[in-house]
Amino acid sequence: MAETKTIVGADGPYNWRPGYSAHERATDFPLQVEGEQRGAKLLIVGFPRAKELKFRLSICFNAAICRLDYTDEYHPNSLHAPAGLPPFVQGPHYHSWPLNRQFFRGTLTPPDLHLAEPFTNPARTFDAILRWFCADTKIVGLPPDHLIELPKSDLLI
Repeated sequence: MAETKTIVGADGPYNWRPGYSAHERATDFPLQVEGEQRGAKLLIVGFPRAKELKFRLSICFNAAICRLDYTDEYHPNSLHAPAGLPPFVQGPHYHSWPLNRQFFRGTLTPPDLHLAEPFTNPARTFDAILRWFCADTKIVGLPPDHLIELPKSDLLI
């Protein structure tokens, strides 16, 4: 995560596929590290039927190692959360790598992201939050005219 990463394909066409639930659509973009694609990707999950802005941004190596949930979810933090983290998070929140890296030591299968902090950034558009996430996770070179946007609603009415 300390290395600078570059998104591949942000300026070209891409496809949305079904997500984890029937209400989700997902797409991902390979990430280059030192000019090579090593299996890392930026995963974007959109909720085309949501009435308000709702999405997830993750960096994945077989599974998410950090994730920003711009959702209305409510869930607890680990009982062993460090001082300063709330016992519960509600609304937009960030499972950052620095908060969760301790859970990845010596494991073959990535563990769950146990800790999250409220996402209090004042940005309120998908593009602004995507750019913030890229800056925070050292993803550089997102073109100003990139084509990444959330999926459109699939309902007629």
